[in-house]
Amino acid sequence: MAFHDGLGERRTAQDPAGADVDLLRLRQELSTVPSFEFALRERISRLANFRHPAFARIRSLERPSASDNALTVVSDHAPGVRLSVLLTAAEERGVPVDLGAALCLLRQLVPAIAILHETARDAAHGAIAPERLIVTPSARLIVAEYALGSALEQLLFARDRYWTELRVPLPRAAGLARFDHAADVLQIGVVALSLILGRRLKDDEHGGRLADLVASARATLADGGSDVLPDALQQWLQRALHLDARGAFPSAIEARLAFDRVIEECGDDASPTRLEALLARCRGEWTPRAVAADPPKALARPTIVDFKPLAEAPRPVTPLPSPIPSATAVAAVPPVAPRAATPTGSSSPESFIATTVVRSGPDRAPAMSSSFLGVPTQDDATGVDDEVIATPARRSKTPMVAAVLVAVAVIGIAATVARPRLFPSAPARVTTGTLIITTDPSGAQASVDGVAHGVTPLTLALPPGAHTLIVRGEHGERTVPVTIAAGSQVAQYLDMPKPAPAPPAVEPAPLSEPVATVPVTAVADAALLAGWVAVTSRFDVQLFEDGKLLGTSESDRIMVGAGKHEIELVNDELGYRGTRAVQVAPGKVSMLSIDPPKGTIALNAIPWAEVTIDGERAGETPLGNVSLPIGAHDVVFRHPELGEQRYRVSLTLKAPSRLSADLRKK
Repeated sequence: MAFHDGLGERRTAQDPAGADVDLLRLRQELSTVPSFEFALRERISRLANFRHPAFARIRSLERPSASDNALTVVSDHAPGVRLSVLLTAAEERGVPVDLGAALCLLRQLVPAIAILHETARDAAHGAIAPERLIVTPSARLIVAEYALGSALEQLLFARDRYWTELRVPLPRAAGLARFDHAADVLQIGVVALSLILGRRLKDDEHGGRLADLVASARATLADGGSDVLPDALQQWLQRALHLDARGAFPSAIEARLAFDRVIEECGDDASPTRLEALLARCRGEWTPRAVAADPPKALARPTIVDFKPLAEAPRPVTPLPSPIPSATAVAAVPPVAPRAATPTGSSSPESFIATTVVRSGPDRAPAMSSSFLGVPTQDDATGVDDEVIATPARRSKTPMVAAVLVAVAVIGIAATVARPRLFPSAPARVTTGTLIITTDPSGAQASVDGVAHGVTPLTLALPPGAHTLIVRGEHGERTVPVTIAAGSQVAQYLDMPKPAPAPPAVEPAPLSEPVATVPVTAVADAALLAGWVAVTSRFDVQLFEDGKLLGTSESDRIMVGAGKHEIELVNDELGYRGTRAVQVAPGKVSMLSIDPPKGTIALNAIPWAEVTIDGERAGETPLGNVSLPIGAHDVVFRHPELGEQRYRVSLTLKAPSRLSADLRKK
C-alpha cells in the first residue's frame, strides 16, 4: 500500500541486497522548479555523514527510469506507523491521546531535532509534521525525510500555501518564507499541539488560530478525564509556536532546555508505558484500508497500515570442519583434581574437561564461546568461528606426556606454515571516497579544492572530509560544498546555466504601411509602470481590489499597477473589514498602516486576582467591558497565595469576549 501526502507518494521496496527501503516519489509540480532538485541534492550530499538512531538515514536521490522520471528520495526503512495515521485513527475511533503519551513522543522529538541543529548549524529539517514522523511498535520515534527544507524554500510559496498544500507551517515574518531553525521549532510546536488535541490540525487552523487553540486546549488524563494544561507546558507551547514573539525559541537547542523543565513538572506522566498503551489500543482496532489521495491542494488522507514489526529471519549456522589450532588459540583448561584410588586399585571413571578454543581474526580480542556443547557459532563482525571441543582427560603417564609434547610441537609448526592461507590478513582499510559528477549539459570543467580534474561526467577518488567543487560551463559556473566519507559514494548532479533565449524575430511591416518606431527608453519605462503595497498591522489581513484577492499582509509587499487603488482589507476571523485608498508610484512601495478598532472583554477570577494585560496592570477582578484593540493579547491573573495563571485571548468585533480563571486549580 502507498502513503500519500502533499509531498508525494511513499512505498516500501527492496534494494539489490534484499534490504527494505522507503521511497518518497515527489510530486511532479515540486520538481519542475529548476532549483528544487539542485538544492535537494546539495542538502542530501551535505548530510550524507549524519547518523542518529532517531533518524531514518537518507541514502540517495534517484530518477528510477526514463518512463518514470519523478524524483525519488531513497531512505532506510523504518517499520512502524506514521504519526498522522495514528492521530487520524485515534480521532475516528474515539481513542484519547492522553498527556503522558504525547509527552513521551515529544521528549524524543525535541532532543532529536536539537541534535540535528547542533550538527548542521545552518541547515534545518524544514518539514517536521506528523506525516514525516514514524512511531515504531516499541514506542520509539523516527524522524524521516530531514533534508527537504532547502528544496521547499525554492518553491517561493506564500506561507498559507505551504500549509494548505504541503502541511508545512512557517513563522510569520517580513519577506519570503525561511526554512531555518526557527521554522523547525514552530513545526515541533504544531506537532505538540496536535498530540495534545489528539488530532491533526485542520487547514484553517494555522497562523492566528494557533493562539485560540492553545488557550482552549486541555490535557487528557490517563483515566479519560481532562484538566488544564500544566503552566510549564503552556508557556513552552506559546514560545515554540511563536505566540510570544519576544520569547520564541531560536532553535531546538533552546527548546530542549526549556522542555526539560516541562518534564520535571510532568515527568511521571511521560512514561513509555503510556505510549505503549495507546499503540496497543489502536492496534487492536487497526484494519488495513486504502484511502484515495486528495487533490494536490489538500493533504491526502494516508493509507492505514498495520505496524507490526517485521520478523527477523533466523541466522543459519553452517557446520565447519574441526579447526587446526593456531598461534592465537587460547585453551582454558580447568585444573584436574588428583584422582583417589579405588579399593580395587583402578582409576575413577573417565572424566571430560571442556576445552574452549577461540580463533580470533585480525585486530580482534579473543572472545569466549557462547556454547559448551561442541556446536560452532558464527561471529557477525568477522565471520570467524568459535568452537568448543570436549576432550577426555586421562591418567597422566610419562610416555603419553612426551607424545603429547611432540604432537603439540608438530602441530604448532604446521599451524605457523598454514596460518597465512587459513587466516588471511584483513583487507587494507579504505581511506578514500568516491565523488560522481554529472552535469546538464555535459563537458563542463570540474575542479576540487582548486585542482582541475577534467570535464564531466567524472568519477573521482577523494580523501574523507569537506571539499569545494567548482564546475565551469560555457555560460557560467556552479560552486558546491561536498562531504566525502571513507568508503562512501556521493553523486552530485548539476544543472548548468543555459544561454539566454534569443529574442523572437520580428517580421518587417509591409512597405505600404507606416512603420512605428518605439524608443528604447519606452521599454525601460514600461518595466516601471508597477509599484508595491505593504501593510503594517498587529493582525493578518487579506487585500482585495474589485473583488479579486491581491495577497495577504504576511507577504513583505504586493505588486500592483502604478496609480490610485481602492483596497479592501479583510479579516473574517476577527470580523474586521475596511477600505483604504492608496496612490502607488512607479517602482515605489506605498505603506498601508491599520489602526485596529477596539473590542471588549470581561475578566473574572475565583476567588479574585490582579490582572495584567500585555504586561500592563488592568486592575483587580471582576473587570467588565475592558476595551482593547482586536487581535491577540496576553492576560495574567495573579493571587498572592494561589499563584498566577496565564492565558492568550483573541478579541474580535463579532461579540464581547469573556475570560474567567479558577486560581484554586493547578
